[in-house]
Amino acid sequence: LRIVPLSMKVMESPQADILTFDLDPGTVSPDIATARANVRKVLEQRWPDLPIRRVAQISTGAEHYAPNNGQAISGPAALLMHSAMTGKALRPGVTLVAEIASDGSLIRPLESWNYLRALRLAPGGRLLVPPEFEPELRAMIALEDPAFFLRWEVLIVSSIDTALNLASENSDPAGLAATSELYEELREVGRDKDVGQLCVNAKVRERLSEIASRAPFHYSAKMLLVQGDAALRPTRVEREVAGRILRSALEPVSRISQVTLSQLSAKRLLTAGEATSAEIARFSKFISPADKDLLQEAQEVAQLTQTLGKGKQDGGLKDGVAYYRNTPLLVYHDRLQSKFAALRQKLAPFTRETVPDALPDDPLTGAGANP
Repeated sequence: LRIVPLSMKVMESPQADILTFDLDPGTVSPDIATARANVRKVLEQRWPDLPIRRVAQISTGAEHYAPNNGQAISGPAALLMHSAMTGKALRPGVTLVAEIASDGSLIRPLESWNYLRALRLAPGGRLLVPPEFEPELRAMIALEDPAFFLRWEVLIVSSIDTALNLASENSDPAGLAATSELYEELREVGRDKDVGQLCVNAKVRERLSEIASRAPFHYSAKMLLVQGDAALRPTRVEREVAGRILRSALEPVSRISQVTLSQLSAKRLLTAGEATSAEIARFSKFISPADKDLLQEAQEVAQLTQTLGKGKQDGGLKDGVAYYRNTPLLVYHDRLQSKFAALRQKLAPFTRETVPDALPDDPLTGAGANP
């Protein structure tokens, strides 16, 4: 996934009922329909009589809105439409990563971890996120990337009205304008310096404490203070973040998990398994020993994918059935589907992914047992 700038223009549309939004390039999906409904609800809370026969055309430039974004567009769409309705111009360099829930609150998008990974590669600016995003942000300290909080001025927002105030030009609430100036000074001081060392400097910590005191929602200041305190600094990510990291790492397996065995090539399986294993290994040292159950199960799925690939590559036929290591390839395939479905179920409380019931272990084939 990539973070792209959005632009919006409101147009007349004889086919439209009450003010809504469309995406350009066009996208149609149940998630977009739900996003439209939730954005309309939050608009109607403030403006009961919305304009009719108007549509807000939101452009994603040359990029198409990917289906796995789900309803993530709802937060930015609501912000752009609120900006247009109030006449408040948005400041340059502001990013909102949130979606609108059915009750109008701001919540973490399903792909929050992947968005954060994209933001780590971006130049920075002002970043607005809901409180539910805080565990991922704390993970930046565990992942030894405190510089993230100097590139991005991260502010916590719980409503679209608060987001609009913090995203608009010249509309910072009392105290934030002054703290943002202090923060910009720290950014300049920290340019080309080791951020970890900067955060233990007494004068810098005094400035950060002043910012956090004046603006308790200034999450960058809080996290830089945590970075400078060895007693508070986390070295492992929280279990829910570990779950989202591992689910992201398993995405190559997800793409092949429902494909029939006859349609899977050895190359595709080996590539998916190796990519998943490498991604898991990259983050494994940041996952707590208390969460090793998640790590081990993800590693098993990755290894099983590679084993199936090797079976496709090196296996042989016996009575017309493909075998590898004296086991039918179909058994490996059933195990992969069963184990991956079970792990997705286990991770669902952290990912909010809708997952069908896991396949039961098959006593005849041994599906669900270790290879």
